[in-house]
Amino acid sequence: MKMFEYQSSPVDWCEPNFSVSDFLAEFYNTLSALPMLYVAYILWVPNHKIYASIVLGIGVGTMIFHGTLNLFGQLFDELCLVIYLSYLMRIPRYLLLPLTCILFIYPQINAYLLISTALIIIVGWQCNLITLNLPLKAVTGNGMGTSIKSQKLLIFVCLIAGVLWIIDIACINGIHFHFIWHLFAAYILYLTRDLTITF
Repeated sequence: MKMFEYQSSPVDWCEPNFSVSDFLAEFYNTLSALPMLYVAYILWVPNHKIYASIVLGIGVGTMIFHGTLNLFGQLFDELCLVIYLSYLMRIPRYLLLPLTCILFIYPQINAYLLISTALIIIVGWQCNLITLNLPLKAVTGNGMGTSIKSQKLLIFVCLIAGVLWIIDIACINGIHFHFIWHLFAAYILYLTRDLTITF
C-alpha cells in the first residue's frame, strides 16, 4: 500500500532527506526520538504503565515517521499524540472519534491542528497561573501539580519547543531544529507524567 512507502506523507520537515543514511529519511529527527523511549522505560512502573505506553507509542511513531516519511508513520505518531492530549485532559473516549477522523481524512493539517491544541493548553495554563487558579493537579500525589514553579517551568519548556517547531515547519534558510524539539518533547512528556489538565 502507498501509505507504507517511503515519503508518502504530505509532511516533510526541514532536515535534508537521506543526507546521512540511505535507510533513514531524516537521520537526526529519527534518532532524537530515543529519549522518548527512555522516558517510557523509566516510567514503566505500576502507577504509570498506561502513561508510559502512550509515551512509548509517541516515541516509536516519531521514529517510524521521520525514518520513512511515510503516511502510516505520520498517522501513528499523531494518533498517539491525540491520545496523549486526551489522557491529560481526561477527554471522554467518544470525543476522540472526530479527532481521529480528522487525522485520517486530512493528514496534511494534522501537525497544525495538534500544535494549535497544545498552544491553547499553554495559554490556559498561563491564564490560570496569573489568577492563581491552578490548572494542573497531581494525580499520583508527588506534588508536581501544586507547585507554581514547576508549572512555570513546564510552560517555559513548552513555549521554547513551540518556537523550535514553528521555525522548523517554516524551514527558514534550511536551518532545521526539529530534532531539538524532540528533546524538549521528551522532557515535557516526563514533566507531565503526574498531571491532568482541569480548566
